[in-house]
Amino acid sequence: MQPPSRPPIVPEEAPTLEEVVVTGQTGPQEPAYAAQETRTATKTRTLLLETPQAVSVVTRKLIEDEGVQDLEGALRNVAGVSVGG
Repeated sequence: MQPPSRPPIVPEEAPTLEEVVVTGQTGPQEPAYAAQETRTATKTRTLLLETPQAVSVVTRKLIEDEGVQDLEGALRNVAGVSVGG
């Protein structure tokens, strides 16, 4: 016995929406949360892209914006680091 046949499913025509144009401007060209270079990992002014190991940077802007008061707060956003006793 065959199951009852169903009519084919025909997708509905999707409505066409108006075009949306998004424009913007960049602010000052200073890095906020993304550091571009480091002086501590290699003790030289080296671009992070040229540093051969993994480096996590907690920028001053991130520390100020989050109101960090101690080392634990500063390391809260660093992957693989946990502070505890």
